[in-house]
Amino acid sequence: MDFQAENGSAAAGLSAPTALKIFNGDKMIVKMKKVSIQLSLDELQELLELVENQLFRMKFIDPKLPGHKVKPDKIDAANSAVKVLKDAFKAAKGFKTTAA
Repeated sequence: MDFQAENGSAAAGLSAPTALKIFNGDKMIVKMKKVSIQLSLDELQELLELVENQLFRMKFIDPKLPGHKVKPDKIDAANSAVKVLKDAFKAAKGFKTTAA
């Protein structure tokens, strides 16, 4: 068996999943755990801007590059990360957030 960890990110006391992929022959088993970090409001705002810009690039610019391979699981993970960061930012600013 081979093990591979993929770290998630979180902000402002929220947790995001971290995947531990276990490869057993041709089968892959994914186990999730949570990771928490603390950021200042300014750090969270800057991180959110960077993540949103990266997601835009992944969705609209990268597919136009020669040899690009579509990875829908990465886009889904990026969308999830943006939602977590937006919710954390809104909560820190005192706005109500929507439940998932």
